[in-house]
Amino acid sequence: MAYLGTGRKHDLINLATELGLQVTEGLKVVELKQLITSAESYDEEFTKNLFKSIIDERMAVAAEKEAERLAEAAEKEAERQFELEKSRIEAGVSRNMTHANSSQEVTDQAKFDLSRILPKFNPKEDEIGLYLTMFERQLKFVNIPETNWIPYLIGSLPSEINQIIVKENEEDSKDYAKVKEMLLKRYRLTADRFRQLFVQHRKSVEITWKDYTFELKSYFEGWTTELNISTFEELKELIIADQIKRRTPAEFKEHFVDYWSELNKPFELAEKLDAYETVKLGMKKHVSAIVKNPFFKENVVFHPERKCKTSHPREVNQPISNDFDKSVSSRLERKSSIRCYGCGYPGFIQSKCPKCTKPKEELNTVVQSIKLYAAESPDSPSSSICLTVCGRDAAFCADTGASNSIAGEEFF
Repeated sequence: MAYLGTGRKHDLINLATELGLQVTEGLKVVELKQLITSAESYDEEFTKNLFKSIIDERMAVAAEKEAERLAEAAEKEAERQFELEKSRIEAGVSRNMTHANSSQEVTDQAKFDLSRILPKFNPKEDEIGLYLTMFERQLKFVNIPETNWIPYLIGSLPSEINQIIVKENEEDSKDYAKVKEMLLKRYRLTADRFRQLFVQHRKSVEITWKDYTFELKSYFEGWTTELNISTFEELKELIIADQIKRRTPAEFKEHFVDYWSELNKPFELAEKLDAYETVKLGMKKHVSAIVKNPFFKENVVFHPERKCKTSHPREVNQPISNDFDKSVSSRLERKSSIRCYGCGYPGFIQSKCPKCTKPKEELNTVVQSIKLYAAESPDSPSSSICLTVCGRDAAFCADTGASNSIAGEEFF
């Protein structure tokens, strides 16, 4: 019961309430413990698990509140920095507007500050329409005239995009409206990409909820604008079709990949999916019926390593002919069965034929006599050992250079 001391008093009160016990105000921790353990339906293992879940739930709620507090603090800090930067820009512009000869210094200072509050455009991640909208709002906010927007735009775009702007004629490269139109045509995202950004976009800690809402709105408007959605009925059909596409298998998407983004009518999309599924199911049934045929399994052998020598071009997505079984059967009937070349006995080749192959004769064992010699060398005396073999005692020569001991002539 020591586990009851791992939580707080509020956890014990919640535990007693979950167990159906009557809890009065002013109870101490010891009294709550006694109330829980003395209950008639007290089960230590069950109560321990329940108490642990209550503590985990309390800690999870506390962690979530702490995360929300930190996110809110970060959001307030970002707003404060933005307001501070905005005030600094406004103060610099208003202070230098009184001097006629200091307009260039004001422009340089504003440009420097703008590069810190507006990051550079990333063609792989950012949407050009949304970026240009944010760019215009920032410059309008600091009261910079539109005729001076091109230098700021070039400073906020990567070098490869700036090279495209420079390639235009001098008059068009100074006109912000024409440059914007050119960038939108070149880097405008497709409707399907807008849909992905709208569905998958998540709020980061660096931006405020207002900015996040504005980004979602821009992605959704870009999605509907690219598809020319102008009425509520068209919007309703688009959302229904999008839900169908999310639940469509990848194989179906690959089949309609050429015009998948254009299928935005739910009933039209459903008819195409049903038709493809019907054809696919029919092909699977026909192929499985052929493969499951016992005649097909026993006699048909495929050789994928062999190359087809036919001169006819390969046809894709052609239905399987009903004459397939007949052609296979006729080829197998023409194929001769295995027979012995000597006597014609079926089922065996000549080397394995039981009639033509003579049984192997038994080999007779030839036993030759072995002559044994005994020799004694006084120069290099050898050691001998006495052994008993088959009830007879004999002396053997234990030569260290031989693998077996040598017996005397009389023993053999």
